[in-house]
Amino acid sequence: MSDPRTKHGETTFIEMPGDVIKYIMTCLDDATVVNVMSGVCVRFRQIARTIVLREPFYLDGFEQVLSKESIPEQFHGIFDARFRAAMESVQAADDTPSMPIGHPFPDPFDIAQTLLRIMQYNIRHLSTYNCNDEIFEVVCTLNNLKTLEVVITDSLTDAGLEHVGQLTQLRRLNLKHCMRITDAGLEPITKLLLLRNLDLSGCGITGTGLKNVGKLTQLRSLNLTGCDKITNTGLQHVGQLTQLTRLKLKGCTKITDTGLEHVGQLEQLTELDLSDCGHITDTGLQNLLPLKHLTDLDLSNCAHIADTGMTHIGQFTELTRLLLSHCVNLTSLVSIQSLKKLSVLRVFGCRKITDSGLVTIGQCIQLTDLNLGGASMTNTGLKYVGQLTELRDLRLAGCSHIKFHGGAHSLAKHQKLHFLDIPDFFATTSDCRRIFQMCPDLMCIRIGNGYGDWSNELCREV
Repeated sequence: MSDPRTKHGETTFIEMPGDVIKYIMTCLDDATVVNVMSGVCVRFRQIARTIVLREPFYLDGFEQVLSKESIPEQFHGIFDARFRAAMESVQAADDTPSMPIGHPFPDPFDIAQTLLRIMQYNIRHLSTYNCNDEIFEVVCTLNNLKTLEVVITDSLTDAGLEHVGQLTQLRRLNLKHCMRITDAGLEPITKLLLLRNLDLSGCGITGTGLKNVGKLTQLRSLNLTGCDKITNTGLQHVGQLTQLTRLKLKGCTKITDTGLEHVGQLEQLTELDLSDCGHITDTGLQNLLPLKHLTDLDLSNCAHIADTGMTHIGQFTELTRLLLSHCVNLTSLVSIQSLKKLSVLRVFGCRKITDSGLVTIGQCIQLTDLNLGGASMTNTGLKYVGQLTELRDLRLAGCSHIKFHGGAHSLAKHQKLHFLDIPDFFATTSDCRRIFQMCPDLMCIRIGNGYGDWSNELCREV
């Protein structure tokens, strides 16, 4: 009997246009696309291939198939002889039907079926959460991988990581918050000679582990955020990575000025994050002066950085982004007048900065994002800020000495301003209306301490 839909000129699901099928597949998880949709027909398999090759491929939907806990005990040991035989059987088969993800007792043949299908897609970019050692061992058979993200897990250990050396094409490895990885587990990564990007943030490694990292001479980016066991001695291994352009040491609380001598050897650095490194002082910044290519520097919450350190920062003339929030001993920004390319400056919580410390800020002519929240500036300081005609985002919350009543005209030159954050109860409705009139591109005024946001439309209504 013929399909009644065809009598009315309707198409079946299989006959739908390829772009419609592709859109439907993009709404599904990768596991469903690979295990279900690709098994419908050859055409669907071809479309599915284009879907799962997008970056990255998420393995998480396969975990209930691949995890050791879901496999009967007699099938434990994924790479035993029975599994290898099953793989050979699948490879020899002309057609391999798809397997439902919820299969309660997958045998080696079923597992091999799923893995082979993944491998046939030639996956190059893969991401997964809560990966254990067994799954990671399987992942390391995907020898065309260029990007691998295995993040936020306490199930991956050194035993699983020992297989990572098989991924010789890997360019990017993210092991963020893989908390059970230790120094010993990092030895296999020395085989990843093409690795460019390594993220070990939140891992419990020490300087001993950094010996292996120091052998990855092609690294361009290294993230050690929150690795609070790393000391100055460990940084000497990082100093060997002369190709690094990006280094994050946020929260490495044992690092001192001495350790920055090793960082100063990385003359190709363009981005450096030292936020929350509370032992760094002005002297340490002098050790960074060889970094002539720095464009992004984060020293937030480095309480010992003061005005002397600002004279060193003023020599990084390529800087476009400078973060100094909660550097509580700063009193002046005069030294940064030489930073002509600076577009983002955030010094929130630096309460000792006064009007005299802002005299030359107008010379940073490229500034588009400025946060002076909490500064002890008055309307005089606001006049200096008024020279920054390219500003899009200006934040002044907590600047309790600014009086907007009658002084809103100081913002008249900010014709391109989109967002304004001002102290609470110092601006009236009339002031807000005047500011919107002077700044035609302004979208929102935020008034501190929960007094609300004034949008342009709301101000018109008022």
